[in-house]
Amino acid sequence: MKRMTRTLPALALTLIALIALLALLALSACSERNLAELDIAGNEVDPDVFIDAFGSNLDYAAFEGSYYDALAIDGENGVDGSAALHYTIPLGNWAGGSYYTRVERDLSSFNALVLDAKASRPLELNSLGFGIGIQTEPVYQGEINNTPLSQIWSQVVIPIPNPSRLTAEKGLFWMSEAEDGAAVDVWFDNVRYAQVPTITNPRPVMDNATVTALLGETVTINGTATTFSVDGADVTVRHTAAHFDYISSDEAVLTAENGVVTAVGGGTATVTALLNGVHVDGEVSVTVIAPPSEPAPAPTLPATDVLALYSNAYTGATTVDTWRAPWSSASVAVHDQQIAGDDVKAYTGLTNNAYVGIEFTGDPMDAEGAGMTHFHVDFYAPGGSVLTFKLVDFGADGAYGGGDDSEYALTLHGGSDPRFATGEWVAVDVPLADFAGMNFGHVAQLILQSVNVGDVWIDNIYFHK
Repeated sequence: MKRMTRTLPALALTLIALIALLALLALSACSERNLAELDIAGNEVDPDVFIDAFGSNLDYAAFEGSYYDALAIDGENGVDGSAALHYTIPLGNWAGGSYYTRVERDLSSFNALVLDAKASRPLELNSLGFGIGIQTEPVYQGEINNTPLSQIWSQVVIPIPNPSRLTAEKGLFWMSEAEDGAAVDVWFDNVRYAQVPTITNPRPVMDNATVTALLGETVTINGTATTFSVDGADVTVRHTAAHFDYISSDEAVLTAENGVVTAVGGGTATVTALLNGVHVDGEVSVTVIAPPSEPAPAPTLPATDVLALYSNAYTGATTVDTWRAPWSSASVAVHDQQIAGDDVKAYTGLTNNAYVGIEFTGDPMDAEGAGMTHFHVDFYAPGGSVLTFKLVDFGADGAYGGGDDSEYALTLHGGSDPRFATGEWVAVDVPLADFAGMNFGHVAQLILQSVNVGDVWIDNIYFHK
């Protein structure tokens, strides 16, 4: 069979070619458009948390340790006879939890969280706030405390210190209340975000402080709060530090960006702050302690002659339970750092006889049975004059205070051997025979203590032959 073919007229071919050319030009124009100019969909702008029902994509989680059955939906006792959130707090209990969304919301166009509340008897409600998202760490948390409630519905306004930061918030509302001698019921209704024109006169504050920080650390700013005038009455919001904008007096020492202050260089700088252009009362002086410029000398002993607690040169012979035992002095903190690729432990706050415990009680070290003859540790101290290392052996029963414990404190100073020195790595290498009266079959603790060293880096902790 002969196949039939059809030839398009010349005019039709010309039209097709013209259409194709125009399409190519249009595609070319689109491809040259700057993607930065394209509109990107933002997060949902939804002010409602609970108005007769839960808002969209909302979940509730009771705080750990609270009375989990405290919350119910009351279908009759809302402000206008509709539904309300109802907390029942029995005698001897406390209730608390967070209302959070699975989808981030943009709350930056609102300056307050507003709600109606009442109680079965007069009380001062412990805490009401925003910014606890459960699934994420609270960054822009805020709260008011001791809010007076009565048996009549009243409106509560919680100002947001820096609404512009709340562009991707999941923590919408949280509460916490402990009964104060008698059972109590608390109701909430019409929980929503709003723009309240009567919020005026912000008076932000932060704690005055003098602190030290290690290179790379985030500096903690405490005591951040802002008092507002709301309808002529003062309302104080305690909030996280990230609501403020910080200013460093020396950006070679400290940088401040997005409410976070970071130590970037050795020296001293002062941190001040602003809240939407308003000066924050308070300042923090920060001395940044730079780490040693070089690591401690690398150990050269063969691994077969070493029982290591901590060193990049050797595999650890035990599992350390904690590098800062709970009974350590409150002023002492421990930090993991690297110096030219070598891992070190940095301790801060070792002043006024402060101490810190390193524990490996779950797997004590048997230096005696392994035939070890010396104890070794390297340390670097920028300042001070005295540093003590104490070893504690728990004895055969493996328990502290069991009657067979032994310990020895090795105190280093300018006249000791080895000698305490600043500004350089000091190798402490002491025969176990010098630890008078101590056993080494169940060593479970190493304790550092000082009256004035302040900051110290330690490395290469081990027993050896």
